[in-house]
Amino acid sequence: MFLKRLIKNNRPLIDCALKMHQGHIIPSNCFVIDLDMVSSNASLMGARARETGLKMYLMTKHFNRNPLVAAAALPHGFEGVVAVDIYGAAVNWSYGIPVSNIGHLCQVPLASIPEVLNHRPQVVTVYSYEEAYHISGAAEEMGLIQDILLRVISPEDTFFYGQEGGIQLGSLKQEAVKISALKGVNIMGVTSFPCLTYAVTPTQEVEETRNLSTILEAKGVLERDLGTGISQVNAPGNNHIEVFEMLSKRGVTHVEPGQALLGTTPQHAFRDLAGEPCYLYITAVSHKYGGKAYAFGGGLWQGVKMKGNLEKAMVGSVPGTVWDNILDIEDRGQGQVIDYHVILKQGDSCTIGDSVISCSYVQMQQTGSCIAVVQGIQAGAPELLAIFDKGARPVDRHYMPLSQEGIRHMVDRILNK
Repeated sequence: MFLKRLIKNNRPLIDCALKMHQGHIIPSNCFVIDLDMVSSNASLMGARARETGLKMYLMTKHFNRNPLVAAAALPHGFEGVVAVDIYGAAVNWSYGIPVSNIGHLCQVPLASIPEVLNHRPQVVTVYSYEEAYHISGAAEEMGLIQDILLRVISPEDTFFYGQEGGIQLGSLKQEAVKISALKGVNIMGVTSFPCLTYAVTPTQEVEETRNLSTILEAKGVLERDLGTGISQVNAPGNNHIEVFEMLSKRGVTHVEPGQALLGTTPQHAFRDLAGEPCYLYITAVSHKYGGKAYAFGGGLWQGVKMKGNLEKAMVGSVPGTVWDNILDIEDRGQGQVIDYHVILKQGDSCTIGDSVISCSYVQMQQTGSCIAVVQGIQAGAPELLAIFDKGARPVDRHYMPLSQEGIRHMVDRILNK
């Protein structure tokens, strides 16, 4: 889906990944992330957020909560990261990455509330009075008042399967009165997801969902009927530079970019948006069968079916030759879940051991791939900083675990420049 854009705008990343892979520096089934380009994309995003008056939390799940990627982005204007679940929060905490928003797509389990509050998030999102009650109780015991966001919904709202839940707009006043009586929490704002979606059009234009109107109405209810000052209207979902001004004008205060940091939102495949692709997927040809070539798999995420998402790959072993050997990837179909192999239709155009390079829309936390983080690519002096396994733990190229201490020092250095 993004292969053409990658070839056009970030050839140094392709050359670097190919040399490292063929030189046995990085393993197959690996996402290679260009840290220089991450910083560049983050800088553009931060500048636009300042222009439009928006604040940003960074969504880290798209790059599997990688601490070096988060650390490279945060200094460019992010308030911290958002964790969609307690595991994601724990990964970020373990590397010293500040988690500023938690509880949105997955509520904080009751047993984890004290640990969450110990890390002092800016806000915790709640779906119900019951969740707010338990957070308040823990906060009171710790001598705190925790700011919370209410996830407010209406019957016309849009949700992805399994992500439903929240306080109904029609009963918001009554529920907010009960929550406001709790001594350990303070209603700071409102949120929902997704507040924007991609239209089913050739160019994947962004359009509002009903969710955005719901939370703006919710803000009015809380301010008008309860006299509650609302300082955060958080509108996550497909947040990128092109929509910042529109969201700001609608009354939104906070956004949560994720895929936009990587330069690979669906719109990036169809329009020349700000932000360039800063990752690719690389693997190797394993064997041939029936005229096809089979490459080691593990990174073929197909949670979203989009035209052109994973149709082509560059195949070769020498920089420069791969540009002229772009092959077709066979569609896995809906019934095949485990991607043991990437199947290339033109097996005669491959040699066992060739590198296979693709670039598609992906959420890396849902794959079985490792991540290699490289800095200095854009300056012509690439340096492999670390390889991480699918649990975001540092490993060597043979997947043997390494100490986390060195990564923690790198993160601290970046954040404290």
